[in-house]
Amino acid sequence: MSWEPKDPWGQQGGSDPLDDVIKKAQEQWQQMKPSKGMRSIIWIVIAIFAFSQAVFKVEPDEEGLVKRFGDVVRTVGPGPHLKIPFLETVSRISNQSSRPHPNRSARGADADWGHEHSFGGIYCSI
Repeated sequence: MSWEPKDPWGQQGGSDPLDDVIKKAQEQWQQMKPSKGMRSIIWIVIAIFAFSQAVFKVEPDEEGLVKRFGDVVRTVGPGPHLKIPFLETVSRISNQSSRPHPNRSARGADADWGHEHSFGGIYCSI
């Protein structure tokens, strides 16, 4: 006695409706799939976007802190640099030790004021 599967819907010799749906979906996917030329263009656009996210520039009066997931992994000096796109971020820190006096004129600090001293960014006139 051999086992013969029976169609639960009572159809004899007909095609399976699930197979028809799968074949139809595969045909639609083949029609929607981009051609080889279009795939190349898509990959080029993705590569340009990733490269633009990987390049950064640190100004001459700055220092860059490269962070990966919030932890500092390295510091970089002025100039162009690379980072891992989407995983690393860059924080720029100014290298200026003190800011210029707000009332300093083009003639110099001593012209309008007496001698000036800076204590941690606080300016005093003597």
